[in-house]
Amino acid sequence: MAAAIQVRRLVHASVGAPDLGHASELPGTPLLANATFTNAQIAPSLGRSLSQGTTASVNLVQPNTMYLDRLSQIDLRFAKIFKVGNTRAKGMVDVFNVGNINTITNVNTSYGTTGASWLVPTQISLARLVKIGMQLDF
Repeated sequence: MAAAIQVRRLVHASVGAPDLGHASELPGTPLLANATFTNAQIAPSLGRSLSQGTTASVNLVQPNTMYLDRLSQIDLRFAKIFKVGNTRAKGMVDVFNVGNINTITNVNTSYGTTGASWLVPTQISLARLVKIGMQLDF
């Protein structure tokens, strides 16, 4: 059986046919902490009123200093070829997210006034999925 391993954004190595699986290693997304301040809160430090609107959103975290966890996922494919005369059938079973990881992929980036809802998870990686398929060549 041949294998293919791909580490996205870094390197792609292939040994034989790419029918065995796929490994993904993706960096976490940068975190934000967006707080909204009113004109009354900003005017004393700015020395004037805001030029547009009555509120301003400010990121409280220096860009590219905080990240979500990396996403490491393994997908596998098992396939068997059957030949009957001139017809070829390929049965396949794909298993996505073999380890059934639940890495947080998105969070609430709104800091608000207290930070109570900041970093509350809003999305996790997809659950394990098994897909069964067949390909007919005639």
